[in-house]
Amino acid sequence: KQGRIWAGTQNGLALFNPKTNNFTRFLFEGGASNQRIIKVIAPDGKDGLWLATWGGLQHFDPATSKFMLYANDPSRPDSLGKNDLNAITVDEKGGVWAGTWPAGLDYLAPGSQSFQHFRVDSAETPDSKLNIVRSLLIDERRQLWIGTENGVVLWDTTQAWETRKRLD
Repeated sequence: KQGRIWAGTQNGLALFNPKTNNFTRFLFEGGASNQRIIKVIAPDGKDGLWLATWGGLQHFDPATSKFMLYANDPSRPDSLGKNDLNAITVDEKGGVWAGTWPAGLDYLAPGSQSFQHFRVDSAETPDSKLNIVRSLLIDERRQLWIGTENGVVLWDTTQAWETRKRLD
């Protein structure tokens, strides 16, 4: 939106300055080193950024240079399912879909601190590789494309989760 170029690195978030041809690095402080390994950056629809890391989901506010971490907490079933994230996408409401390794898909509704968890495989035909989500895309028809270790799953988010289809 503002013409900024952001890069996710193995050691934090970096903002490119084309005038000086260098980067300003932003680091999540006080956490484990895997919380600095950024796999995917997604705009939040306002001025912030969602970051998929190997140490959880983070929200970064460029105005304050502050990070907010959402991580798995075994004592909270509504926390992030797993901390290893490979993919994120933001829906039209501002909700965040997070693809985990190997816990399937998690959803954080706008303004919420609680995640909904979705197993990508089905109880009838369990397939642990379907719960290793590698990529996510939500299209203009509100269909969520889920790329997994074992194929692609398509879900119309206006329908029940049980209507998702594996595309082989």
